[in-house]
Amino acid sequence: MAPRITAALGLMLIAAALLLAGMDPVGASSHFIDYDTDDDGLIEVDSLGKLNAIRYDLNGDGVAAGNAYGTAFPDRKAAAPNAMGCPNSGCIGYELTADLDFDTGTKGDRTDDEYYNSGAGWFPVGTTANPYTAIFRGNGYIISNLTINRTLNTNIGLFARIGAAGRIDTLGVTNADIRGLAAVGILTGSNEGNIVACYTTGRVSAHEDAAGGLVGDTWSPATMEASRIVASYSTASVAAYGLGVANSPAGGLVGGHANGPVIGSYATGRVTSGDGHGGGLTATNLSSALWVGTYADSYWDTATTGQTASSTSNDAAVIAGTAGTGSVGSGVFVTEGGHTTAELQSPAGYTGIYANWNLNLDGQDGNDDPWDFGNFCQYPALKYGGHEASRQWGADTDDFPDNDFIAYIGQTITLDAGRPASAYLWEQIPDADVPAVTLSGADTGRVTFTAPAGATDAAAIVLNFKLTTLAAGVCATDLVEVTILPAQPNELTALTVTAGGNERPLTPAFASSGRNFETYVGAYTTTAQIAMAAVDEAATISFNGDDPVAGARMKTVGLAEGHNRYTIVVTPAEPEPPAEGEDEVDAPAEGEGETDTEAEAEPLEPVTYHLNIRRQPVPRLAF
Repeated sequence: MAPRITAALGLMLIAAALLLAGMDPVGASSHFIDYDTDDDGLIEVDSLGKLNAIRYDLNGDGVAAGNAYGTAFPDRKAAAPNAMGCPNSGCIGYELTADLDFDTGTKGDRTDDEYYNSGAGWFPVGTTANPYTAIFRGNGYIISNLTINRTLNTNIGLFARIGAAGRIDTLGVTNADIRGLAAVGILTGSNEGNIVACYTTGRVSAHEDAAGGLVGDTWSPATMEASRIVASYSTASVAAYGLGVANSPAGGLVGGHANGPVIGSYATGRVTSGDGHGGGLTATNLSSALWVGTYADSYWDTATTGQTASSTSNDAAVIAGTAGTGSVGSGVFVTEGGHTTAELQSPAGYTGIYANWNLNLDGQDGNDDPWDFGNFCQYPALKYGGHEASRQWGADTDDFPDNDFIAYIGQTITLDAGRPASAYLWEQIPDADVPAVTLSGADTGRVTFTAPAGATDAAAIVLNFKLTTLAAGVCATDLVEVTILPAQPNELTALTVTAGGNERPLTPAFASSGRNFETYVGAYTTTAQIAMAAVDEAATISFNGDDPVAGARMKTVGLAEGHNRYTIVVTPAEPEPPAEGEDEVDAPAEGEGETDTEAEAEPLEPVTYHLNIRRQPVPRLAF
């Protein structure tokens, strides 16, 4: 035998021996990394590289050969038993342990992202012939900025196809941009398995047909139990152009729905079909002896989807079914319907159209209370399986151009909608890392709270608040961020305007500088008293260029109609000179070198504030 062949055979025998010993020839090691630290049989995914490697292990058993899988999961135990650190019963799939963001390069520029792939973007996991057949658990984590542009291919999504044994649950996929030929959805191009407690946002388009915000289609010559979509929703915009085909179904949740139930789910994204085959929830529903697509307590927003109907063909027998019982696995039951935005947002719990939404999602005893219904300006959000409702609600609408401002420890902070009063609701967005504050007047457009302690020069406290406008049935939300810093001696600690008998403690208006103040007074209020105080009582305060005064001061001003603008300058006090005899430092003794002295802080500069008191115009009669 030639030496070269002998060497190659020797390497093959070594590799085989390593595999028999449960070691991976690629990066073989005597120390294995446990990729299932909680021993639930789900291999943990905390990077895009590991997410990508799933395509080499579609049944989720963790026994996968090849350099790419070994690179993503180095030093793994590659063979049963206990492959990847899973228990003796084996691995059954994958689970996220962190948020994943496909925007890996310059933010907002997809061309330098890791999975840009010359513009084609992510390659879906699995294929039509070889679907994903394991569990993929999101644990409430989010995959963001997924981009796919493969308009010559079908079955396009994060997954190409989910097989009958597959299950995707508790996953959010946000700000996705998915483009394909046909069977295009953000989560999966085609589904035969179980999708539970998932949601998607972004946009989807199919050059031909079967585009859905969550799933492209559920076509499958199987029983209705094969495909199941439960407690899920999509806000993605969906379009199917019908290029070169007879019709172009596009659905807010599912494009072509032919198999299995959609239970306790909804869609709100705009739906567009090239030939009118658009549906608010699903676009095409086939009901026959072979294909049976059904619905239970699932809805769409007729206003935001632009669709007054769903399931645009062959659905009469299905829609005539009976209402659901609230259990995931209790037979064939069908209700679906289009509703107005107010109807979808108004229930405060499992009542009305949502009476059957408290479902049992995990198969254990008792229902799982998967939804948070928020207030009547919010769609239901998922809270099951690690989902956080606050991450799903209320993107900033930019009603206020500059919403972030600065305050200081101990300040009384006022959040004011700054508009003619109607009805507003201020809420603090929960965050375990910052203190909760008490809002006085939380059911109005003007609330106050005291800036909490804890901020340091090295670590500010950032509080986030949401303003919901509740006016004439119209809901609009906005976000405000308040950064709490340690109080500085050259800052105002109090600024109060008293006018028309009303005292108004002010905090910075919505401006990134944090030093702009604004308030409104009535049309017949002609004077105001302005009280000012600095953190350092020795600091001087100048008002509109007058002589500075040390300590707190009061100023009375006359008010003209419209804007009355004033400038306030706080100048820090000069540091006190050293006491007599302390101003010199003894010279060092010979040979001792120079004396060390403490570094002095840089002197604080004067701080300028701007105050605008806006007097409403006096009503005048026209003749």
